[in-house]
Amino acid sequence: MAVLVDTSVLVRLADPADSRNGVARRFVRQLQEGGSRPLVAVQNLIELWTVMTRPRSRNGLGLDPDRAQVILRRFELAFPRLPETPAVYSRWRDLVVRFGVSGVRSHDARLVALMLDLGIRRTLTFDGEDFRRFESAGIEVICPS
Repeated sequence: MAVLVDTSVLVRLADPADSRNGVARRFVRQLQEGGSRPLVAVQNLIELWTVMTRPRSRNGLGLDPDRAQVILRRFELAFPRLPETPAVYSRWRDLVVRFGVSGVRSHDARLVALMLDLGIRRTLTFDGEDFRRFESAGIEVICPS
């Protein structure tokens, strides 16, 4: 079964000093050992780049682009990327209106739209509350602990 790995998990995997790095690694490994396929969206990789190259003073990892590229490449090889679909915009629009989504949470709605369009029902995230609102649309939120 396919599982979308959220950016919040990728960021923890990218930062060995993060207190949740081990938890993230363990959960991804458990998914794989349990027969699930961890996948990412292009959007996740773009968001990861943004966080990796943002200064630590602004809640980023403070990496230079050369180092960020090495980590990004590692994730590109480790996680298959989901194809983008033309129907995502319409589904995203329906979700943001239906669930009253505003601001930065609209990015989460886009990931959910992509998941639903591709028949993916589970996401692995440290930001469970950001995704739980969409459970009634047919997704399951898995939060590492």
